[in-house]
Amino acid sequence: MQKEKKDGWMCVLGVLSAILGIWITFSGVQRALTDMTIAYLVGMLLLMSGVLRCMQAVKMFKAKEKNQGVLLVLCGVLALIVGFFAVGHPIMTMISVGYIIAIDLMVQGITMIVASCMMKKSE
Repeated sequence: MQKEKKDGWMCVLGVLSAILGIWITFSGVQRALTDMTIAYLVGMLLLMSGVLRCMQAVKMFKAKEKNQGVLLVLCGVLALIVGFFAVGHPIMTMISVGYIIAIDLMVQGITMIVASCMMKKSE
């Protein structure tokens, strides 16, 4: 049996990560900047998700799957609206980020369920 090598870099990374976490937790300015960054990232994620859903809807329309395409267009437009709001109003996004993520996950889940049902019908 070989002795396991201790990874010094992993330990250094762990210490730095813990220090950064403590610093952000107890520094109001750093916590606010972190929250703001997360708000912008959520907004950008929603914008990209909306664009990709609309692109997928175009593919669905071309494949003659109009019902699913309409649902994807509606979900994509909703994601774009919420994404623009999130980027434009990061303070409101920070307050409501949990709701935004929950709603987006519900919409994605519904979209996936409908997509899987449509695939079964077409096979």
